[in-house]
Amino acid sequence: MSYEVFPIQDLPEEVLEHIFSFLPLSNRKSASLVCAKWERLAFCRRFLRKVVLRIQLELKCQVQVQFLRRSKRRYRNVLVFLHTHGCSEFCFQNILAILELFGADVESLQCMGHLNTKQLCMVLSRLPKLQHLIVRLNFDDEYDYPGFEIPPLKPLKEFTLQIENVDVPNVTQLDIILSEPAEGRNILPVLRRLAPQLKNLYFYSTDYFIPLEQIQFPEAEVLNIGGNLCDTDNDWVLRTFFAGFKLLKEVRLDFTIKEIVLDVIVEACPAIELLKFKSPRFKVIPFRSLGRLKYLRTLGLGEVNDVPDISLKCNPMVSVKSLSLVISSYEESSIERLRHMLPNVIEMSVTLKGDYTIDRGLRHICQNFRGLQRLKVSDKSTRILKPS
Repeated sequence: MSYEVFPIQDLPEEVLEHIFSFLPLSNRKSASLVCAKWERLAFCRRFLRKVVLRIQLELKCQVQVQFLRRSKRRYRNVLVFLHTHGCSEFCFQNILAILELFGADVESLQCMGHLNTKQLCMVLSRLPKLQHLIVRLNFDDEYDYPGFEIPPLKPLKEFTLQIENVDVPNVTQLDIILSEPAEGRNILPVLRRLAPQLKNLYFYSTDYFIPLEQIQFPEAEVLNIGGNLCDTDNDWVLRTFFAGFKLLKEVRLDFTIKEIVLDVIVEACPAIELLKFKSPRFKVIPFRSLGRLKYLRTLGLGEVNDVPDISLKCNPMVSVKSLSLVISSYEESSIERLRHMLPNVIEMSVTLKGDYTIDRGLRHICQNFRGLQRLKVSDKSTRILKPS
């Protein structure tokens, strides 16, 4: 029996590309060294979705630019490191040169350093497909920002209304991290410019630095807020801000929520499917407001200390399938009441705190939530475990 030899280089490009899709990045790098054709296919646009081009321009700028000019890769994510105290004209011109090479394909921009408003406008004007802009103004500070898979960007100290002239129609996701009052004032023009088109928002602020009543996000579907962005006693401000959301489907509020805020969110966006927040300590869980969310599937309550009898006067939330909470001092009767309010939970994530032991937690949960299909129990890392 004879076998006909079929050289791999004669395979159609779509077949080779499919083969490369099974290789990890390290192996695709090796395959890309075989020939120009393989280099192009191994790093085609399809495979660059999670690859980030990292550029540090403080030293050897021209060498980097010359090297990148020889590349045929169409990077979709760009992360630029700049000098902490500003970007020199020489470095900035090299940034523009790199964006001339890859800007037509860039969808996500991160820039750790400072750009003034004019420089920012010039950068954004070269990114017609930009979808995700991350703004971090102090990358020297070390905060724990949940939910970030790629390091956030830093920049942009001198925003003015010139940003209104920049056309970035594809930007639908914006992440902002603030730690100083001046940063809130500088970022406000960007928020006003992009607010009508944004669908995914992440805000983290160490204090109340943004006049929330001045911005509205009517198209937003995902909202994440952390830190003290909403730390104000002015209920009118909070009501005005949250009433501006109309299409929210996912809401994560990493702060102790006021019931007025929850009422406004529920009234403005009754189609919410995921809601996570921190319940006020030693207060009744607002099941009456939550019960109006008929499409809610995932609920996170933060730390729960008690579920009093009064909760049983509310209608059970039959749509909720997934529940997460923190348990510290908790009576078994409270678990029973929680099960009464959430009878159809099949997935639960529980963090134990204080003196609540794992065996006790498992026993109480499994005895009451008998329909569970998945249970995750974790321990607070800060807790001092007592010997048994």
